[in-house]
Amino acid sequence: MYMLFYLTMKLLHGERPRWYAWCYLGGAVLCWAPALYFFMSGSTDWSTTPALSRHLNHECKVLEFYDSHDLWHLVSAAALYLSFGAMMTWDDGLSAVRRADIAVF
Repeated sequence: MYMLFYLTMKLLHGERPRWYAWCYLGGAVLCWAPALYFFMSGSTDWSTTPALSRHLNHECKVLEFYDSHDLWHLVSAAALYLSFGAMMTWDDGLSAVRRADIAVF
């Protein structure tokens, strides 16, 4: 939520992130969509015992080794990396702006 607020405020104040920040953000969105799908697939249940939760495991989909829970871990890790990369590069365009002229929100 904060990332969305911060990007919106930057755009409203006329600041434009660099092209590579948009690439990071686009990649993050493309990774978050399948990560949320795999998270919601219901392959685990934290309210039951591990033995009962094991019965919810899905068939292994990728290389006959990774199920949807494993894929969630892999794709969400990539999404987090790209999200933090976007946040880290959003302010690269402000290096030549005087500190007093940068909007604070």
